[in-house]
Amino acid sequence: MPLLAVGTIDGVVRVWEPRSGTCVSSLRGHTNEVTAVAWAPLGPGPDATAAAPDGQGLLLASVSRDGTARLWEVSAQVLESAAAAAAAVAAAAPVPTNPSESGTEADAEQARRDAEQQPAGELQAVAVSRCGGVIATGGQDRRLRLWDVASGRLLHLLERPWSSSIACVAFAPDGRTVAAGHDDATVRVWRVGDGTVLSEVEHRGREVRGLAYSSDGATLAAVCKGNRISLWRVAAAGAAATGAGDGGELPAGAVGAKALALISTAGDYATAYSAVAWSPCGTRLYCSNYDGDVHEIDVAARTCTANLSCNKSGLPWVTGVAASGDGRWVAAAVREAGLVVFDAASRERVDVAAVDDPGTTFCVAFSRDSRMLLTAGSEGVAVWECCAEGKAGAGGGVGAVVGVCWRRRAQLKGHVRSVLSASWGADSRRVVSAGVDGAVRVWEQLPTAGPTR
Repeated sequence: MPLLAVGTIDGVVRVWEPRSGTCVSSLRGHTNEVTAVAWAPLGPGPDATAAAPDGQGLLLASVSRDGTARLWEVSAQVLESAAAAAAAVAAAAPVPTNPSESGTEADAEQARRDAEQQPAGELQAVAVSRCGGVIATGGQDRRLRLWDVASGRLLHLLERPWSSSIACVAFAPDGRTVAAGHDDATVRVWRVGDGTVLSEVEHRGREVRGLAYSSDGATLAAVCKGNRISLWRVAAAGAAATGAGDGGELPAGAVGAKALALISTAGDYATAYSAVAWSPCGTRLYCSNYDGDVHEIDVAARTCTANLSCNKSGLPWVTGVAASGDGRWVAAAVREAGLVVFDAASRERVDVAAVDDPGTTFCVAFSRDSRMLLTAGSEGVAVWECCAEGKAGAGGGVGAVVGVCWRRRAQLKGHVRSVLSASWGADSRRVVSAGVDGAVRVWEQLPTAGPTR
């Protein structure tokens, strides 16, 4: 009976019974990626349980980037479990009536389908539909995956020929469509129900770095690694969208090939944008950039009306931005300086309590009730809560709003490497994160809770 040993990026050596696809043992001890494994059987061969003397198992060696080598014994009990799993599969297997249905071709096809469900490479973007039922993820493998939150089942694997890495994703407010921004300056809009691509449009700039729907779902905004902001009108059911190109009707949720507006801030600031967020009223956009600022854009006037300064020391990159649903706060994720929060009305900084291990920060998001926010980065996902105890100058610097302080409530650790994107569930109790390790985790939003899946 063959066994398969796999060393993983999370430092765990997993032993599988390959016919049933059952993980029969997880060997934990390494603290970094396992780079190699090798069997050292106690008998004449590693592929038969009879090779191991009674009461003993097989030996397995592993080495890791943590600088250690470990020798494990896969116990006789594990071998028995593997044999039972294989026997159960053999007993349940139907007798093939067509020779083409048997053999390695069917097994290879099933293995291919199983492998497609698992993201390959870094995950760079995650979003949750407003109803909380669907998760969208995208990253280096160029595929957009839609997952059912309740079951963890893959709903759709969406891809197009010649596409590039996905840098950002966003659901429409009604949850029926999802948009993905690519490194080749393309924005694709997909229908969630059947996985149909509704639109493929070009953002007139460089790589798309941020996408956001207005609160009414009527407009989609995109920013790029340049100083351009594109706005597209989203088609309503049975209505022709502006920029349809041929004058015909577009499917509901689609956007026209021609942008409704193209805003360039070159005359105001030379910048490279990293993320975008709408104000709840839909009259302003907040665009984070790599120069240490958040630009407040008047949509009607198509100009930058304010510059919210976040960080000018060290590496000043502002990698994420969010606006609270109640219109009170604007938050920024500063790569080397952590969380910065502004009062949206006064544009003054709000006190943020210092933490010992901020790490690097890549994204920020407010909960649906605006009472909490999250940041994600090299230290995992941090959950913050607004408290009425701030003092001017304590953490927000000169001019910080008096009487308010954002404090870290929980630190959610489980990803082996950095978390590039995270999002809230519908009820502000769940947090979904996507990491460089290729994993998607769903957390219950409690200080001591781990991932639910």
